[in-house]
Amino acid sequence: MLRLFKISITLIFIFGLKTSKAQHPFWTDGTAFTVPRRTFELCLFRPARYGLTKKAELSAHPVAFFVFPHLFLKRRLIDFEIKRRKKFYVSTKHGLYYPTFLLNKADNLDTYLLNNFYESSSIIVLQNEIIVSHFLDKQTHCNVADKMITGNIGLKYAYNSSDSISPVVLQSILFRETMVFTPEYIWYIGLRFDAHLSMIFNYFVDFNFYSVGLGVDFYSVESKAGIMGYSGKNIKAFVGIKTGYSTMIDKNRFLLMPIAGISYSFKRKAKREKELGLFGRKIFKYKDTSTDDEIKYMDKDWKKKRDSVPVVIPDF
Repeated sequence: MLRLFKISITLIFIFGLKTSKAQHPFWTDGTAFTVPRRTFELCLFRPARYGLTKKAELSAHPVAFFVFPHLFLKRRLIDFEIKRRKKFYVSTKHGLYYPTFLLNKADNLDTYLLNNFYESSSIIVLQNEIIVSHFLDKQTHCNVADKMITGNIGLKYAYNSSDSISPVVLQSILFRETMVFTPEYIWYIGLRFDAHLSMIFNYFVDFNFYSVGLGVDFYSVESKAGIMGYSGKNIKAFVGIKTGYSTMIDKNRFLLMPIAGISYSFKRKAKREKELGLFGRKIFKYKDTSTDDEIKYMDKDWKKKRDSVPVVIPDF
């Protein structure tokens, strides 16, 4: 992680040396917005995303999916205004994952486990979340929209097929993520702020509260802050720091760690768009099949006609 952190910092400063003619948009991850239609976004340590439509996206990690099957769908539902000035964007995010394969390999973490786990148990986790985003500075003819605030609230719950108790990892972040397997409700609420620093750089700050149990039996408070740089329209990287405080069964723990990531996005072009023009009509391209000899002959014939035309000079 430290090596990736240093690499990301280097890339961000390299990106800053390049000029840009337009302001880059915010990273849509963690906001109510989705990636554009038919656009792939591949990330390190974060799920890859694909835009199904203009307002819907699928996300899953391409590597972790085979040991930790999961799939998330985010869809932008409505956009509404208050007093004709303040516009809000509302999305919902729904997730499903199956951690049994990964938990069966948890024997190597005996020093951090609280409970035992039986391979016969099967666990399915459901996650539902509501996300609302709002721009404090609206888009104008000269400037793009800026200073975006995003709020979210969500709930996780697991279905256990047996009476066995799944393992709980007594480490920051992993504690609340594994407590849901027991099963237990995990509800959370968060607030995020994104803003532009320059034509190349954006920054973000967020705050999240997680509760284990509807009655706040245990809780976790986490915050992240980072800066993001762009290279063209396809590559972006970010670096930052994450802090947290968690109450656990044995003792409370603090968290302080660097965060970093790099992503590459590209758009898949549809064949129909290539073949159809304005109003859905087919585009017929003219193909010149003339040979070099025919072109030379046509040039000579045109010169003869040009020379045979008399030049008339008007008499004033």
